[in-house]
Amino acid sequence: MNSPYRNTIDPEYYNASHVQIRWEKTMAFLKEYDANLGLDIGDKTPFTEQLEAHFNCAFNNTAIDLDEGKLEGEYDVITAFEIIEHLFNPLHLLTEISNILKEGGKLYLSTPKGKPHFLWSK
Repeated sequence: MNSPYRNTIDPEYYNASHVQIRWEKTMAFLKEYDANLGLDIGDKTPFTEQLEAHFNCAFNNTAIDLDEGKLEGEYDVITAFEIIEHLFNPLHLLTEISNILKEGGKLYLSTPKGKPHFLWSK
């Protein structure tokens, strides 16, 4: 599904030193967990392959508009790194994740340092 709101990631971005450092720190954060199938929210990247190796299972990726699309399947582990702060409707994504995360499953979610605008209060 093509959406006018969906951005394409420049592959050169993956090789930037700050991205590599962030991926290394994220891998150090992740705990060992027995999983059969994972979902990495967002496009497939070289980091998705690192997640597959870390959890020793296949990972799917999303290809929907995360502000309104429906997530399908059932997953042992879901990752959403540096994604939610870009959405107009982050609650929709969290609800969708809740619907597809197996009981006892793990969600790993991160945002940049600082409070995203959708969490600001007056």
